[in-house]
Amino acid sequence: LIGDVVPSLSNLICFVGLRCSQCGESDLRSEASDCNRQVVVDCQESDAVCFTRQTLVGRGENNKMCVSWHAVKAEFPTSTMNSCGETSQGRVRYCTCSANQCNSVAISSQVLLTESFEIALESVAQFSKTEALPPVVKIQPPASLPPPGVPEMPLALRCAMCLESGMSDPTADCSTSAPVLCSAIEKFCLTRQTQHEDATFSMEKRCVSEAQAESFVESSEVRSGCATAKGGLVNYCLCQGDLCNHDALLAQAQISGYDKSVPRIYFVINSIPKLRKESTRIAFHNIDKKDEIFKHRQKQRAKYSKVIVNDKCDQKKIQIQRVLGSTQ
Repeated sequence: LIGDVVPSLSNLICFVGLRCSQCGESDLRSEASDCNRQVVVDCQESDAVCFTRQTLVGRGENNKMCVSWHAVKAEFPTSTMNSCGETSQGRVRYCTCSANQCNSVAISSQVLLTESFEIALESVAQFSKTEALPPVVKIQPPASLPPPGVPEMPLALRCAMCLESGMSDPTADCSTSAPVLCSAIEKFCLTRQTQHEDATFSMEKRCVSEAQAESFVESSEVRSGCATAKGGLVNYCLCQGDLCNHDALLAQAQISGYDKSVPRIYFVINSIPKLRKESTRIAFHNIDKKDEIFKHRQKQRAKYSKVIVNDKCDQKKIQIQRVLGSTQ
């Protein structure tokens, strides 16, 4: 971004205390690539926003930073707050957001979340219009038709949607979430927690297709359940049911269980009491074993000392017999 445009007082947007992820890396492997190393910075601009830009030209490049909102408008005039866009025939993608560390996830995830949010808003608007219409008079069907007894299947899956970053509690959930209508190819509801280098966590919930889930599922097939990825830095749950990802990740894992083909999710709050109980049990077990070993060794020593005494007695008898034999 080149330069800042001085805002007028009437258009000033103030984001005091905003914190954003910052990085700059090239040599991208794909559009889904994200920065391998990120740092969290405090924004200094009075109208700061978190900004993410991906350039798919040459070696490719990812950039994340704090920027002035008016500088964004100067370079991308059609941009809107908390949304994503593209220029140069899709070779440059960008996203802006106004929540703490909202740009910590990959730009592909940010694009999907903004699209899902727009779909949710359209669904709410359409629902509001439908509610405003006058009530329709119900007509009793003819007696020849069978009574309706089979419930109608929902046209599409609904999932809870949210994105929060900068969380310090590994068991925390999104503070708020909104229901969103999934597309025809999105068959799963996702809840994913990512741990960052500064020991904070980000949480996201949304609709995903099977192809999207294959990018992070470390198993042979995509199925409902909970597991870990990237060496335990990512915990996730996949489910198929109306708003099935509404609960916190820990609650979903306790209900759905864990995927046995990959490492089990490690939850601190659930594991510490079990570990303490197990360590106490092992300690007492070892004490009992030590007592048994000590008693066994005492018996062996007593038995061995008797053998030595007997051997010495036998040797003396043999010597005496030899002496007596020689004198006779």
